[in-house]
Amino acid sequence: MDIRWVAQGRDLRPWAALAVQRVRRSLGRLAWWVAAVQIRLRDLNGPRGGCDKECQLLLRSRQGQHLVLTERGADWPRLLAQLVEALAGQVGRLHERLHERLRVRPRARQTQRALLVADTQP
Repeated sequence: MDIRWVAQGRDLRPWAALAVQRVRRSLGRLAWWVAAVQIRLRDLNGPRGGCDKECQLLLRSRQGQHLVLTERGADWPRLLAQLVEALAGQVGRLHERLHERLRVRPRARQTQRALLVADTQP
């Protein structure tokens, strides 16, 4: 899994390192399924404060699915916690959806073959 980050602002470098660590930890057992993650941190109006901090995660799976999550907030620790929690849930659902599709198709084909064989026997 390749994790890259882009921080727009000088004082965001420590938060980017923390974001990489949290993303790696949150993906856990599904890290093998993720090909790349890009983390973008921006302070929209500079160091003046307020609800202007934005964090965006762009995830690409090994099968080619894309996931984009964006959160805005007033402070970096809470913002990163919310985003990482959302990432864990979304990746789990996306992975489960993909595996559910793969499980249904072979069973449907086996059922069709069984019906064809049953129809052809006297």
